[in-house]
Amino acid sequence: MRRLIWLLPLALAGVMLLWYCTPMGLGLGGDSYYYVSGARNILSGAGFARLAATGEARPITHFPPLYSAVLASLSALGIDTLSAARGLNSLLFGANLLLLGAVILWATGSLGLAILGSLAFLASPAMLSVHSWLLSEPLYLVLALLNLWALTRFLETGRWQSGLAAGALAGAAYLVRYVGLALLGTSALLLLLLPGRPWRRRLRDTAICVGIGLLAPAGWAIRNLITAGSTTNRVLGIHAIPAEKLFEAAHTLSLWLLPGRVPSGIRLGTAVVVGLGVLAAGVAVFIRARWGRDSQTQEGHAVTAVVVLLAFSVASVLLLGLSLTFLDASTPLDDRILSPLFVTSLLMGLLSVHVLLLNARPGRAVMLGLGLLLSGWLVLTAIRGASTASRLHSDGQGFAGRQWQASEIVQWVRGLSPQVPIYTNELNALYLLAGRQAFQVPIRWDPVRAAPREDYEQQLAAMRERIADQGAVLVLFDTLAEQQGALASEAELASGLRMTVRASDGVVYAAW
Repeated sequence: MRRLIWLLPLALAGVMLLWYCTPMGLGLGGDSYYYVSGARNILSGAGFARLAATGEARPITHFPPLYSAVLASLSALGIDTLSAARGLNSLLFGANLLLLGAVILWATGSLGLAILGSLAFLASPAMLSVHSWLLSEPLYLVLALLNLWALTRFLETGRWQSGLAAGALAGAAYLVRYVGLALLGTSALLLLLLPGRPWRRRLRDTAICVGIGLLAPAGWAIRNLITAGSTTNRVLGIHAIPAEKLFEAAHTLSLWLLPGRVPSGIRLGTAVVVGLGVLAAGVAVFIRARWGRDSQTQEGHAVTAVVVLLAFSVASVLLLGLSLTFLDASTPLDDRILSPLFVTSLLMGLLSVHVLLLNARPGRAVMLGLGLLLSGWLVLTAIRGASTASRLHSDGQGFAGRQWQASEIVQWVRGLSPQVPIYTNELNALYLLAGRQAFQVPIRWDPVRAAPREDYEQQLAAMRERIADQGAVLVLFDTLAEQQGALASEAELASGLRMTVRASDGVVYAAW
């Protein structure tokens, strides 16, 4: 692994590139509000919570706490939370790039293949975008890669230290993203079904790895039940996955391979072919796996790693499907949610091709064609990545974008007396940009449950009462038009109120 040093310049380039992409700070969205608020309240001693517009601290259960805890630790050094997040995500981008290359180098012994995988990660517009948001995915990817590597070593050697490491990393990943449950499922599946070992050893190994991994999730679930009466702030229900979701996932996967200007039919077809090809290669490697006989050879490392990656990919897809069906129908199948599959697909594809080529002994023509194909895709990806980097540097993302930074409504709210209550359709933006807590305008449709809100009329009445009796104001950004699926129209929300401010990006209403 001494050759790992050759990957360090690429990792450093990744850190510098992410920093270059975020001069206005990391992209800020709705979930960023909870991570930032959680970090600041941890630092203030209020725990992992958010402050309601009434000033009451409300425990956060919809999101796990570890990413916010890391931000709070950095903020404790005197660094602003948003600046700390920018520095952290820049380092995490470099760390993920380095880990991906290190896994390839360890599994194949090929520095060239490791550099190829690292370059593909560095150039990827999707990975660049995911890491440039103030979200927990970058930290989750680091922990997931370390967990899968430790699990691979545990399967090969049976050493309890590797099992403990794999379990602890899976538990930590769960505290970053609840989808980390897929890591524990992968461990249990492989350790229990691993052939060639007596059942007593399988049960012991599973208990070591999964048992230690369940400690953190169990502790967090108990905390949430005590403080909020719910383990993850999600309600069980049944919502069939619509065809649009499958097309959304296919669209996301296709953009990992080809630019958006390519006709959608060609992109989707390419995504299906490549996806099935990677899956078939992984299954082919799994079928030829000789457990316990070649696990300590160079090829054995690659085979075991492919099996682990394949199992994790399947577990992640199944867990995502269950979540969409029973917990959260609104989950978008975008780069962020599918980012673990990008990493595992890239790794599994490169390692599987490496193993299959070792055994097939193809001719020079095949190798040359494969090399040209990969090189062409990498160049195309790098061009797209450079374009994405330039756009992020110039415009930013989300609430940190140039348009939001120049918001006239945000400027107006900054000058508003702190004693004036606010209702708005963008409470996250007001907190992140103006430092003001606000009430959410009444919600007509719950996208998580895919059902109407039964308390909509009560919410509407409460808002009008607070505006009339307490002098609250209604701040509506122009993004209301994009939220009509869940929110009422401006006319309904502002009925009986008078307009006091008309700005380029929104309007403010108050009582007569």
